[in-house]
Amino acid sequence: MVSRTKEHVIAALLILAWMQIAHAQQTPNPEPPPMTQRTSNSIVAEFVRTELRVRDALKQYTFKREVVLQTIGPNGQPTGQYIRNSHFLFDDNGNRIERVTYRPPSTISEMRITKEDIQDLAGAQLLGMDIAESAKYRLSYDGEETLTGKLVYRLLVEPAIKPDPRRMSERFFRGSIWIDAGTFQIVKVRGIVEPQGKQRFPTFETWREPVAETLSFPTLTEADDVLHFPNRDVHYHIRVRYYDYKLFTGKLTVKEIDAPEPPEACSANDNAPPKNGYYWRPDTDVKVHFWRGMFTAEQQAALLAAMKRWSDSAAYTDSGVRFSFAGEIDQMASCTGCLVITRRQVYKNDAKNYAMFNPLQDGDGLLNSASIDFDFATTNPQALQGLMVHELGHGLGLWDCKSCKSKRTIMNAFPGINKDNGLIAPSLCDLEVVRQVYELQRRVDKNGKEKRS
Repeated sequence: MVSRTKEHVIAALLILAWMQIAHAQQTPNPEPPPMTQRTSNSIVAEFVRTELRVRDALKQYTFKREVVLQTIGPNGQPTGQYIRNSHFLFDDNGNRIERVTYRPPSTISEMRITKEDIQDLAGAQLLGMDIAESAKYRLSYDGEETLTGKLVYRLLVEPAIKPDPRRMSERFFRGSIWIDAGTFQIVKVRGIVEPQGKQRFPTFETWREPVAETLSFPTLTEADDVLHFPNRDVHYHIRVRYYDYKLFTGKLTVKEIDAPEPPEACSANDNAPPKNGYYWRPDTDVKVHFWRGMFTAEQQAALLAAMKRWSDSAAYTDSGVRFSFAGEIDQMASCTGCLVITRRQVYKNDAKNYAMFNPLQDGDGLLNSASIDFDFATTNPQALQGLMVHELGHGLGLWDCKSCKSKRTIMNAFPGINKDNGLIAPSLCDLEVVRQVYELQRRVDKNGKEKRS
C-alpha cells in the first residue's frame, strides 16, 4: 500500500514538472523595457522645446537690470563708464519694453557706445540666440561635460547665413550654450554678437539661475575683452545684473522707452541749481558716520543708496568725491573728510527746512568736515533718500533752487516733512553744475601749484 502511494506521488510530480516546462515554452520570457538613449538630434530638439517654454514664461515676468560698461586703462583702473539702470518686461509678442530709471552721461571717450551695443544688451547678451527664429541658426551637439557640479550638454550655435555688415540692426549670436542634462534649460551662454562692421563687440558670458519654481532666468552677464580697432586697442569690461523677477499679472500699458529724452540746456534757477560757496576738496573720500540708534536698517539702506548715487557720478563730474560708510558713532567726529548723519528737531526750530547741512570750512573755504541733521519726523525711506541726495548736493557745490521747475533738479524744494520732491537722484543738470564747480576748482589748484613751483 505504501509502495503504491509513492508511485502515485512520483507520477504527480513528473506531470506537474512537465506542465511547468510546457507553459514556459508557450509563454516567452518578458523583456525589460527598452532604455531611452538620447541622440544628438533629440537633445537639440528637446532644448528648443524647453527654451520656447522658458521664453514664454519670461514674458510674464518683470525684472530690473543694472548695466555698467567700462573702458580700462593700463593700470587696471576704469578710464570711463556708461551706466544704464532699467525696468524690463515683455509684451505678448515677446518684444522687450524698457523703462530707463537712471542713466547719467557716459564718460567713455575711447570708443562710442552705439545703438547696437544697447540692442545687444537686451538681445543676445541677455538671452543668447533668438529661439523664436531658430531657423536663422544651425545648432549642433558638441558633447557633455560638468559645469558648476552639474552634468550639462554643450551646443554650438552658428548663424545659418553670413551676417551682413550693411544690416547692423539684424543681430546674430555665435558661440556655445550649456544646458542642464536633466531639465534642458540653459545654464550658461558664451559667445559674440555679429555682424561687427566697423564696430567691435566683446566675447561675453551670461549665466542663468533658478528664479521661479521650475524656471532658470538670466542673472549675470560679464565680458572682459580687448577690442581691436584699426588704430587702437581698447580694454572693455561689461557687467550686467538682472534681478527682482516678479510675475506680472496686469494688462500691459507701459510705453517702450529706449532712452531718456535728450537733455535740455541747463539754465541756473530754471532747471539747474545755483552754485554755493563751499564743497569738498577734489578727490576726497568722505567718511560717513551714522549716529547710533537714529536710523532703522531700512532707513540706513536709503541713506547708503543716496551716497552711491553721488559716488557713481564722480567720474563724470570729475569731482573725484566719493562717499563711504564708516560705521555708527555716539559722539561727533572731528576728522578731516568726515560727515556725520544725525537727527534733531529741524522743522520745529526752522519751519522752512526739513533737514540741515552744517559745513565746517578750511582756510580756503572748502569743506573740512560737515554734518547733516534730519528731522525726527522724516521716516519714509524714499523721502529720506531724496533729502540725503539733496543735502549731499550742498557739499558738492549746489544750492537750493526754489524757482526751478518741478522735478528738474534734486535741489528743488520739498513739499512736506516726510515727502520727496519727485527725485531720488541728481538730474543731468545737477551733475553738469557739479562738473563746472570742480572744473574751476581744479584750475585754481593747478595755478596755485604752478605759482608755488
